[in-house]
Amino acid sequence: MLLEALIALVLLAVGLLGIAAVMLNGARYSTDAQFRSVAMVGVSSMVDRIRQNPGAIANYLGSYTTDPENLPDCDPTATNAATDLACWRRDLALDLPPGSVAEIALATGNEYNISVQWNDRDAQSHAVRYRFEP
Repeated sequence: MLLEALIALVLLAVGLLGIAAVMLNGARYSTDAQFRSVAMVGVSSMVDRIRQNPGAIANYLGSYTTDPENLPDCDPTATNAATDLACWRRDLALDLPPGSVAEIALATGNEYNISVQWNDRDAQSHAVRYRFEP
């Protein structure tokens, strides 16, 4: 009788450890999905801003590192490249891990690349990349 109870406790403990592992993985994947969604919305937002201001596309090009301690001023009613970049960088800095990198670059001809890259808590790099024409 005692042996059966010990075996039942061991099986219960293994089951509970399995459930805990599933929950931890679920939380990690949920956070990754959240960051990926934020990055996609940010990329889509910047594409729209550039398409509204195609004459100033050269002013958008560059690489930007997010820094939540040093947020740029943002006036969402203004429609120039500097303000668009400030608002974009601010949004990314507030919603992605510190040190994330956003880049807008000329790809070929009239095509441009926008990428947003971040590291998760396990130091694995993730990125969202999008190629578009203004």
